[in-house]
Amino acid sequence: MSLLVVQNLIKNYTNGTLVTEVLKDISFNIEEGDFMMIIGSSGSGKTTLLNCISGLEKITGGIVKLNDKNLANIKEKEMAHLRRKNIGFVFQAYNLLPNLTLYENVAIASIIAGNENKDRILELLEKFNLLEFKDYFPDQVSGGMQQRCAIVRSLINDPEIIFADEPTGNLDSVSSKEVMENFAFLHKTYNKTIVMVTHSLDNLKYANRYIRIIDGKIVEDIRLLDE
Repeated sequence: MSLLVVQNLIKNYTNGTLVTEVLKDISFNIEEGDFMMIIGSSGSGKTTLLNCISGLEKITGGIVKLNDKNLANIKEKEMAHLRRKNIGFVFQAYNLLPNLTLYENVAIASIIAGNENKDRILELLEKFNLLEFKDYFPDQVSGGMQQRCAIVRSLINDPEIIFADEPTGNLDSVSSKEVMENFAFLHKTYNKTIVMVTHSLDNLKYANRYIRIIDGKIVEDIRLLDE
């Protein structure tokens, strides 16, 4: 059974009598262990697609199923539970809380989910070379380190799938490579399923699959050779 099933997905935005079609009849499956990139030009609908399949936005039509649960039909309370327990998010802007240390930014995600494990937090911070900076605040470290902290936060509750929206968009080339190698580490070492929107074709070498979006439609769905 596929981990994520998307069937005939439609997403429209309505402003008065004006209806804008953003996603048009999109269908694909994601298997456990996939590292899939969503690529496309600005305005193609790739971030909207990520938001819809991750439950951040309501869809207009079609089906999105995560582990056979139809995200369109579940109540907000259950959706919030899924986000805490089963889904990890990494955003372009890091979304770290500025008044919390790196350790606390990771810990708060596990506290909210009701499964704080200090040893696991420290272990993951060490694996991502952040342990010595655990008591630093976000504005005291580089953008690359903030994004690595965001990756650790996304992993802390052992989610089934991680969604990442342009995670290297705010980073220089050196930090971008480092962050992408961290995602590759997640994929290979933890067998994490990752769906990532990216503007960089260089990032495709880390994935085993990509889909290309043009004007709200999938025009390519390519499975790459695994190493």
